[in-house]
Amino acid sequence: MAVGIQAGQGTAERRRNWRILEGATATNSPPSGASAGRPITDLPAADFGGKYEAVSVPVEVVSTAGSATMTVTVDIWGYDSIEAVWFNLGRLNAGSAIAETGTDVIRYVEILDNLFDWDRLYAEIVAIGGTATAINVNIRLPSTPSGSN
Repeated sequence: MAVGIQAGQGTAERRRNWRILEGATATNSPPSGASAGRPITDLPAADFGGKYEAVSVPVEVVSTAGSATMTVTVDIWGYDSIEAVWFNLGRLNAGSAIAETGTDVIRYVEILDNLFDWDRLYAEIVAIGGTATAINVNIRLPSTPSGSN
């Protein structure tokens, strides 16, 4: 699957994943320019209504491949189109590298506040370790279940 809204809505159609980075195998630079990252307008209003503007949302870091001792360090950035600048919203895991949660597996989640106050979001891989480590970064979105108002 590519970046963007992922198919399926999880248990009882209560959540969706919005992938902002897929299959990263190397570090990437901090964002620059008005087209880096993923625009908030990726989020379909028909599916999410105003609910996608949740104050707090989980950010997932998931390995999709790799071996040896895998680690990853991730910064989340937000773009302010009024000022036309990117702001570093913080380094996940309190600034420490995210380590394996099992043999050759990274599964990490952190709750971040006010992500939808920004016009675009970007996940920067600051450091990555292991052999052929590949990382996805998802934002978990509240979803309006079918048939609800």
